[in-house]
Amino acid sequence: MKDLLESQELETLLGSNCILVLNLLFGPVRSMNLRNLFWHGFVSPLDIEEMGPEIFHFLFSVVLSIGNGLQQKDYKTSRPSKLPDFIQQQDLANVVNIDPHISLTDVIRTHPVQLISFSAYFEFIDRLFSLDPVPYRDVLCMSLVCLAMLLRYELATAFDWPDGQYTSEERFFVTLDSILELKVLSLIPHIISTSHLEAFATHVNNHMLAVLCDVLSAEHGPRIRDHLSHGELWSDGTIKVENGKCIFECAEQHFKQSALLLKACLLVLLSPTEKSQCDSFGQCQWFASYTLAFHPLAQFETIMSKIQSSLDNLNLLTSDVQHESHFRWSFSTWFPSTERDCSITCKISAIDQLWRMLSAWNLLPGSHAHWSIRPQSVLHRFNLILSKTNDALKKVTEVKCRFSSGDNLSSRQLASKGRFETCFVDVYSYFLWLLQLATLVWMYWLGGAGVTVENKLHLLTSQCLDAKLRGKLILQLDQTSDKLIMWISKSKWEAISSFFEKFPLV
Repeated sequence: MKDLLESQELETLLGSNCILVLNLLFGPVRSMNLRNLFWHGFVSPLDIEEMGPEIFHFLFSVVLSIGNGLQQKDYKTSRPSKLPDFIQQQDLANVVNIDPHISLTDVIRTHPVQLISFSAYFEFIDRLFSLDPVPYRDVLCMSLVCLAMLLRYELATAFDWPDGQYTSEERFFVTLDSILELKVLSLIPHIISTSHLEAFATHVNNHMLAVLCDVLSAEHGPRIRDHLSHGELWSDGTIKVENGKCIFECAEQHFKQSALLLKACLLVLLSPTEKSQCDSFGQCQWFASYTLAFHPLAQFETIMSKIQSSLDNLNLLTSDVQHESHFRWSFSTWFPSTERDCSITCKISAIDQLWRMLSAWNLLPGSHAHWSIRPQSVLHRFNLILSKTNDALKKVTEVKCRFSSGDNLSSRQLASKGRFETCFVDVYSYFLWLLQLATLVWMYWLGGAGVTVENKLHLLTSQCLDAKLRGKLILQLDQTSDKLIMWISKSKWEAISSFFEKFPLV
């Protein structure tokens, strides 16, 4: 909104008087700032009653005036809708199995008295779900407002920071994005400890926070809130008016899954029981089957699972290969604590660990400048390495299937098959070794092994070995994955065998 209102092109299009009015209504913090106050959940239903209906009539008049003005101009340029991408991402996300008829109104009554003034918003969401057809886009917008308000309240309580609930003209106020991205920590006026973050994760439910990070703040995720806020999920479908309401045909169903997901999150937040034990309330059971899809930590888990599944499907691991995979290359240079046990296994679960891992990352001291010490950078690099490794593994599997199924191979193909079988043990051993290495990276360099935020922070700080040595390892792994993809695609089996004879580990 800020960039739009400062756009010279928009001023030319709408006129300076219109821009002046928009700046007064939606402009800087010291303006009426209506867009931010409503969208971030600072305006309660009681506040709206005091404002009176005139302000809303005026806003609709402004919108209609802008629409009429645009119709009279030959202005063809517009940003394409992001609805097609959003729909595609919805297909990747899990479907939440929750009864849409569960009433939010009944649950809000058990919540602290400070929030009673907002109960009309939850009643409105229930009313929207009772309509036919359900206006899921409206449900989404109201759910996001309520989520922002509830999370801000819970954060202010957990961090002993009452002022965090309110807006102010003198500072930036707490938003849903700043909570999920933990930027809010820089606003809190007292020292932040692991106990504050632990209290927030426990009381709010760390699983639900992980889900919100996945669908609202992950860079390559659906970013539901941002796209709705910026008006990027519009549809070319027809609009019909029914009972005085505008219905966007062929569009509302696309928002159903997200609307149910956010309602499920609201029910968790409003649960009258302890959030970490809210299965007894019946609203947290869907977490057990929910798989994150978009956050980088979730992508790490997904790629690791794919690699493990592909290796299992090959079903060609002999006892010799098993021995090689455990002892040919060591981990002790980078993980001294594993020197006695090179077969450590750890179940990687992003939904269980994500929020506490992010919390620990944000408490790390900023004195380490090298990228390889920062978990965010390590995660990004390893996701690329694992993705390319998975591609290489697919190519190896294709070659193996081709040689295994071919009964009438030419002499040239038989020779190539022999060279492939020779290098296959090396390649397979490397894949297994890298899978184990990635597990250790998750546990120690990303903090996945700790149970609490404090445990994870201790792991991360205790594993800060020579940064350049760590960076060199990651660079070599990246180069190795590129070489393997190239050699496998060109059937350069001798090059692979020669490479692994003197594998250039640091």
